[in-house]
Amino acid sequence: MKSEYAYNQLLEQKSIHYLLGKCINSKFKYRQYDQDNDVDGEIEIFEKEQELLKYITKSKYIKVQLKAQKEIKIKDSYINFNCPVKLIKFIKDCDIPLILVLYDEKTDIGYWLFMQPYISNYIKDKDLNQKNKLIKIPIENSLENQEKFKKEMIRISEDGILEILLKNKKINLRKCYEIIDSEDISIPKKSRKILRIYINSIFLQNQSILHQLLEKISLSEIKNNLNLNIKSKNIDELTIFVYDALNKVGTEGALYRFKTVSKNKKYETELTDLTINSSYQIEESTKGSYLKFIFLKFLKAKNIALNIYACKDIKKNIDLYKDKIEKEYNNFNNFEKKIPYECINLDNKFMEFLTALDNFKFYKDNNYNDYYIQKRINELLELDKELTNLFHDHIQKIML
Repeated sequence: MKSEYAYNQLLEQKSIHYLLGKCINSKFKYRQYDQDNDVDGEIEIFEKEQELLKYITKSKYIKVQLKAQKEIKIKDSYINFNCPVKLIKFIKDCDIPLILVLYDEKTDIGYWLFMQPYISNYIKDKDLNQKNKLIKIPIENSLENQEKFKKEMIRISEDGILEILLKNKKINLRKCYEIIDSEDISIPKKSRKILRIYINSIFLQNQSILHQLLEKISLSEIKNNLNLNIKSKNIDELTIFVYDALNKVGTEGALYRFKTVSKNKKYETELTDLTINSSYQIEESTKGSYLKFIFLKFLKAKNIALNIYACKDIKKNIDLYKDKIEKEYNNFNNFEKKIPYECINLDNKFMEFLTALDNFKFYKDNNYNDYYIQKRINELLELDKELTNLFHDHIQKIML
């Protein structure tokens, strides 16, 4: 019986040699498995050893599922591929990074896709009841872009396992971090919370992994269990400061700041690297402008307060100034302002002052006698004194 070389076998060999060539160019090793199963081969990552003038294995591997087609079609910058659901189910349970490589014989170009994050983000459980599922591979994931391919394979080999475990909830979240302290900085109509946490250094080596972890931490910590006066179940704003040691407390010791803000019933997140000097310069510059902003607001509110209790008929003056009081209160409370961390106490104290001042509009009622109103005036004067001292301290620090 004569030996046969079917077209499918030829196509398979072409795809293997194509991938092998790209791995050689990246100084990686590609090994094709002999048995035909859910994994066709693996890429072993190597790095250059300058002193020995050769490449040394990093002992990190990426599994490969290789598919080849005579011709592929590109639509809207994506390649559509009917992936067998059997393969998707296998990859869902696989904790080792696996990429799908799709080879196009007509153009002699291959495209890759990191499968675990794609499945986690785009494949629903109901999709697993069919034979095949359409997946979309971005054309930017071309193996012809050698620099990107090499960079991404190194990244996946280093962070892929951790990313998979995070996505699949196979990591005990509570063991990944430890709360150093928490603080309720809520204001009327807006619940806000600060968390300072220690995170294991393994999660600090890659910002993408850190961002995913902090998103999960935010979801678990976002329940409003601090301020019982706020009716909303979840807090409006959560700021997390990240440290790499339990004994580092203070803004300067934080490595990252992760902010989660509620907008239009959705949460927006922002990760800031605080180890970059420019971030500190931005904070310092906003501090000066913020102090100017809040100081002018304070002078305006203080002037209204003085006008209210400067004459004998306080209730008449309350009626006269009630609209101005409410306007100042609402303007400050609803204004979207970026508060530098060092000014949070000042912001809270001024909000306390405005709230006390805003409450005066109720005291014109006959149920409140002069003695009660005088007590509220004394409280307002005490808040005035505390605010003045806070402003003095902040301005003195800037002068120094």
